[in-house]
Amino acid sequence: MVTESIADRHKAENEAIFRGLNQRVQKRIDAVNAIAAEEGERSVEVDADTLLHFYCECADENCQSRVLVSLNVYNAIHKNKRNFIIRPGHEVAEIEDVTKKGQEYWVVTKHEAPPESSDTLHVTDVHNS
Repeated sequence: MVTESIADRHKAENEAIFRGLNQRVQKRIDAVNAIAAEEGERSVEVDADTLLHFYCECADENCQSRVLVSLNVYNAIHKNKRNFIIRPGHEVAEIEDVTKKGQEYWVVTKHEAPPESSDTLHVTDVHNS
């Protein structure tokens, strides 16, 4: 079993924060559609194949890169809680392995279970921005 250092744990916590931001995208779409339904208006047309700009879920606390991927693909990637979606080249070998390489995004799988969430981004030695 691999034991994470505090620095590696901070990197994983940063990634959990970015994942949380991405999960709010779907919740906001649902909220907009609920308001539209209440007001008798047309809902936002977002289906499973609609491409959305998700945040890169890498460890760099300053990364503002986006990943263009469908909601369907994004949800499939995250069926495994150890998976994160990043821009190509944003992986951190100490805490994760690249398990899928697409043209616009890569999927990384954590060596250890990631935190469910975190409240604060941490300064790390990762510089992808």
